[in-house]
Amino acid sequence: MTVVNAQDQEIQEKISLLKKALSKTKSEQKKVDLLNELSRFEMQEGACKMAVLHAHKAEKLAQKSHYTKGLTSAYVSLAAAYRDCGADKKLFYYSEKGLKNLKINTNYSDEAFLYFQLGDYYSGKGEKEKSKEYLQKGITLSEKTDDLVLQANLHSFLANLYSQEAKYSDATQHFTKALALYKKSDKTSKIAWTAGNAGLLNYWQGNRVVALRHFNLSLEKYIESNNQEGIIWICGQLGNLYRSIKDFDKALAYFNRVLALNKKLGKKLEEGDSYLLLAGLYFEKKDIAKSNEILEKANRIFEEYNDTIGLHGVYGQLGANHFEQKKYDLALEALNKQIEISKKIDTYRKLIHAQKLVGAIYIETGRIKEGEELLNKTFDYFVANDEKQSLPFVYTYLVKADSIKGDYKSAFEHYKKLVEYRELTKETKGDTEKLAIRYEFEKKEVVAKAELKTKQIQRNVAMLGLVVTFLILIVVFFLFRLRNKKIKIEKENIALSKREVERIVETEQFKVRLLANISHEFRTPLTLINGHLEVLEKNGSDEDQMHFQEMKSSSKHLLQLINQLLELSKMESTSYTLNYKTGFIVEETKALVEAFFSLAEQKNIQLKFQQETKQQDPFVFSQEALSIIVSNLLSNAFKFTPDGGTITVDVATKEEFFLLKITDSGTGIAAEHIPYIFDRFFQIDKPSNRTYEGSGIGLALVKELALLHGGKVSVESSIEQGGSTFYVQLKNARMEKQVVAQDTNTVFIQSVENQTYTSSQNKELPLVLVVEDQTELRRFIITNLGDEYRFAEAKNGKEGIQLAEELVPDLIISDIMMPDTSGLILCKTLKENIFTSHVPILLLTAKADQNDKIAGLETGADDYLTKPFSLAELKLRVRNIVRTRQLLRQKFEGTTIPTPDELPELSSRDRELLAQINDSIQHHLSDPQFGVPELADQLYFSSSKLNRKMKSLTGTTPAEYIRNIRLQKAVELLKEGLNVTEAGWEVGFEDAVYFSKVFKKRFGHPPSRVNRVDSCAIK
Repeated sequence: MTVVNAQDQEIQEKISLLKKALSKTKSEQKKVDLLNELSRFEMQEGACKMAVLHAHKAEKLAQKSHYTKGLTSAYVSLAAAYRDCGADKKLFYYSEKGLKNLKINTNYSDEAFLYFQLGDYYSGKGEKEKSKEYLQKGITLSEKTDDLVLQANLHSFLANLYSQEAKYSDATQHFTKALALYKKSDKTSKIAWTAGNAGLLNYWQGNRVVALRHFNLSLEKYIESNNQEGIIWICGQLGNLYRSIKDFDKALAYFNRVLALNKKLGKKLEEGDSYLLLAGLYFEKKDIAKSNEILEKANRIFEEYNDTIGLHGVYGQLGANHFEQKKYDLALEALNKQIEISKKIDTYRKLIHAQKLVGAIYIETGRIKEGEELLNKTFDYFVANDEKQSLPFVYTYLVKADSIKGDYKSAFEHYKKLVEYRELTKETKGDTEKLAIRYEFEKKEVVAKAELKTKQIQRNVAMLGLVVTFLILIVVFFLFRLRNKKIKIEKENIALSKREVERIVETEQFKVRLLANISHEFRTPLTLINGHLEVLEKNGSDEDQMHFQEMKSSSKHLLQLINQLLELSKMESTSYTLNYKTGFIVEETKALVEAFFSLAEQKNIQLKFQQETKQQDPFVFSQEALSIIVSNLLSNAFKFTPDGGTITVDVATKEEFFLLKITDSGTGIAAEHIPYIFDRFFQIDKPSNRTYEGSGIGLALVKELALLHGGKVSVESSIEQGGSTFYVQLKNARMEKQVVAQDTNTVFIQSVENQTYTSSQNKELPLVLVVEDQTELRRFIITNLGDEYRFAEAKNGKEGIQLAEELVPDLIISDIMMPDTSGLILCKTLKENIFTSHVPILLLTAKADQNDKIAGLETGADDYLTKPFSLAELKLRVRNIVRTRQLLRQKFEGTTIPTPDELPELSSRDRELLAQINDSIQHHLSDPQFGVPELADQLYFSSSKLNRKMKSLTGTTPAEYIRNIRLQKAVELLKEGLNVTEAGWEVGFEDAVYFSKVFKKRFGHPPSRVNRVDSCAIK
């Protein structure tokens, strides 16, 4: 009957649950995650082929659904699965792909896991240093995650490498860390294996008490998981430990247990190893005859199976037996055989121990010099690897060698060292060692008693605590009731205040939305008015030009008022943000003032500009705010200053502030009006008796902008004396966040089925889709763009999306604010659709705010035009966008197909798709059956959609594109020396005549000429 331990059963149950979940889910991304998880559990079960199969399914599904995170996990799963299957090349390939993806999508756990795979890969190749480098990287990354098992796996693998290099101290350190992590994760089998190795390393270094603790833990876990091989291994190590402290009875009990288990399991070689353990034990008991008898049994098994490692152990023990019997020739013969095998199987520690005995034999047989050389060599090894228990033997024979040579001074020094190390090793051998071991067995009982006593104390304290707590709760309850009414009243007051604040906020937001919508409604007819004015202006008479200019000026003034009203509302609702720049604010102000010189001359007003100092430091300010403030204040001054008057502008910078003073010689402002002068819509004169034009917005806007800039504004005026002086103070914004608008030009890839739905019969003209809810503006755009394009129309965003997916136009012109579906949603939807994302989109909007422009461009829009717009500008932008797409297609018309890296005008997603197409074709160049259907299957496209996508992107059909790549490769092969038939076969042409025909059509000459002209330019 097969015994399944608890952990194996848990893994099988988890696999079953994952398969059920996989059969039920419909989400492709969820399927990818489930397949990756299933693959990793199958690796734990040892089913590496199934793990590879499911990881590949996850890879293909992730590529199909463009699920980058899932694709990365699939690469990680494939690397691990191929590692378990022993496919090193594929392990390396998928590890590199995984690491490449992780540079974009950071995942410390997956990256650490891949470094673990690479460490294993280079370890298998014998490149230990490179393996350690990758493992150390993995440890550093894994410590940033909560994956304790991964951290432990990395430490244990690195410890194993250090152990192979005989760097036992480093190995012990990493095994200890791994053991602590496995304990936290409660991984029974891992705890058993790691504790066993930690115990073995401590045993080699003479730390027997620590070694015994680890061995007992390991044995406990192996028994718990019913791991017979683990039990055999640890019982052998426990037997060795007890043998080293002369507790032969316990050692014999463990060795006999090992022998019985190996016989029960029918493991002959392991049975031979058990005999070796017993032979060593009887050697320690000085029963050499019994040891030799058991060695003979081991020798017969190892010779029968031709087991080199087993024979290596037999020769080592046989050499020790003969040495003890002073049969030095026989001992030397056996030990030399062991040394010869040690060199072949690369067991350096066993080699050193054999050379230790050989060195002693040389001393005993008079070969002093050779003996000292070997003993000194072994001495260096034992010191370097902290094997103190072997040093007394070395010093014993070094003392003997010095005495034979008559070098008594050196002999005395070596003797002092011998005594010193004997004292050190006594602590781990005699009674002290036995007491420590006895303590390990009795410790559980002592700990149990201590825990019981502690629990009793804790119970008593808990009871007392409950009584005290109960009394406190009663007091708290009465206090709570006393304060309950007061708290309730306070909560009601807070709720009322909160509702009031929310009402005010909602009112302000409503006002901003209302003004934005009104602005949009104004801008659309303004666009039509300005557009028709441009057309009339071109065809009008000279007499009409003055009227046209007045009409344009009025339209411009109306637009300015709309903008000011909208900006003022945004400021008051705190949704307005200033954009800052670093520059010379005095010079900027001077330039703004100079723009009014011509107006001053027309009105016969003297305009002066004065500054305190010419030298100035750079100042961080909002150019937009400064322009509005100066323009509004000067316009106001000109409005109220009579002909022949004076306007003076004084500027200065003081510490962190810019100071602006504008003084006019106008009529002045009454004292009762000054407190309201900066209020919105406030007018000095009554509406029924208006003397001066104005909207009452300008000064309110000046105040809000000054406050936003960290400054203030004030006024001094008098009706009696006449004239007014406005003071503005703006703070240096160097500590503020500088908002910088950035253009974006994000383009993606996609293609859909095409239909003929245009206003023109010429199919060669570019197709422009116009999406606009205002019928008049939509017709105006189509009429005035001219006959250079075909057109399709949609009255809202929803229709626009449908038409774009059906027609795949060359350009989309769309309004932003539309019923049903907005232009931003249209842009985002089409750019995220793999079949329409390459289509350029030009957005039209009445929203003139910089943040609105950025929002539009962030959705992937290629250009942005604010209403009212110039018809000439619209035509130019449309022409440039269409021309850019045509230039891109022309690159594919030459004889050399550009690589994705040579097409910077494409988005990264376009280049990735093109690279994927090129890779698929390159991998199937020699397959004559590989065509458009096969390429479409690899990309998860339909053939028709692939055809439209390639035609739109490159100007060629997929069939032409595949043939062009085949022919380009054929040129390379012909130049390398292949004949025409061979080159044709290599690139998938079975018919040499047909190959020559299409080659000549493509390059203008037959393929047979390529070798003769070699590097000539192909035209």
